[in-house]
Amino acid sequence: MQIICLSASSFPAFLQNKQFNCKFMSNSIAMSLFDSFAPLSSEEWNQKLIKSLKGKELSSLNQQPDPEISLLPFYRKENTEPIVLPALDTNDWLIALSFSSQEPQLLDHILKALAQGMNSIRLKEGLPTDLDALVRAIYPEMIEMFWDNPGQAAPLLSFLNKFPEWKKGQATISLSSEEREKYLKEFPSQYRFYLLQKKITKGELVHSLAKILKEIHDFFEMGISQGISAEDLQRKVSVGIELSDDYFLNIAYIRAMKRTWLSLLEGFGIEQPVYLHIRAMGSPASSSDSAETLLIRNSIQALSAAIAAVHSIELSPAHYSKEKIAFGRRIALNLQHMYKMESHLDHFDDAASGSYFIENYTAALIGASWNHFCNAVDK
Repeated sequence: MQIICLSASSFPAFLQNKQFNCKFMSNSIAMSLFDSFAPLSSEEWNQKLIKSLKGKELSSLNQQPDPEISLLPFYRKENTEPIVLPALDTNDWLIALSFSSQEPQLLDHILKALAQGMNSIRLKEGLPTDLDALVRAIYPEMIEMFWDNPGQAAPLLSFLNKFPEWKKGQATISLSSEEREKYLKEFPSQYRFYLLQKKITKGELVHSLAKILKEIHDFFEMGISQGISAEDLQRKVSVGIELSDDYFLNIAYIRAMKRTWLSLLEGFGIEQPVYLHIRAMGSPASSSDSAETLLIRNSIQALSAAIAAVHSIELSPAHYSKEKIAFGRRIALNLQHMYKMESHLDHFDDAASGSYFIENYTAALIGASWNHFCNAVDK
């Protein structure tokens, strides 16, 4: 497989490739409000900033979220290239919650969350002891399952063979790398494999993005060696992102991941790319966090993930006591209902498009991480 590796300086031009049927930032809508104000040049903006800094250098406002990335305090249209992202029919992300397979009254908790609007279930810490009851209560063609059970491939396959109707729905499975290689062809064709989960952390952005790309690349290589086409393999990929507390960083990171995914698919000769399956998760609550602090954090993280457009969002239900965990889960669900039903964020496929700062942030992450990925492939 030949990966097209370009330098960071030439990469923005590569982003303008239109073969993916992508949407560009629209400039056709004239806003009469702007006609009421005299335009200011970038130099005039710089002078106003310098004056307000009272002797400090303008460069003191620069940000460096990663050793290889430096961001200016503001950007204008003349130094911004719009990022090409795949167009979604809808940004109707799934609302997910996580459950331990060992928690008491598991089925009651799942049914209550389903009644409150959850439509993606993550089961971890093994398989439930009463799978039969779970089967009778859930319709797999309507609710997405995430089987987060590395080391449980054989029992999960046995379950699917016992209840073949569960092979019809959408599901994601988290297996060890050895299990993925061994059982890749055994699971239903529409099942996705959860390849890895990365936390968005300042200082490690470029390297973590490159590692995600390398993991996906290696998965493709492994699948192709087993006779599976790249066209089919792209539908089997799922990655997890643990969100940070930085609103703009989350958006830029996810957008960069989706754009480099398209470049990776192009390297494998895929002419009809599909959207990258991304599960966004809120950061886990710590014992020092108050419920109010976590609610603010969840709000920021969910909003940034919704604007960046992901497949599903799973928020932490706070560190409530076992007696109040159901209330914590309800708050985590209602927060996303508010973003859908009141803010209508699910009606926009790339709400961040046109933000000069986010566009440049995204482009910087794309160029640096792509170079690291190409170097890793060439070794």
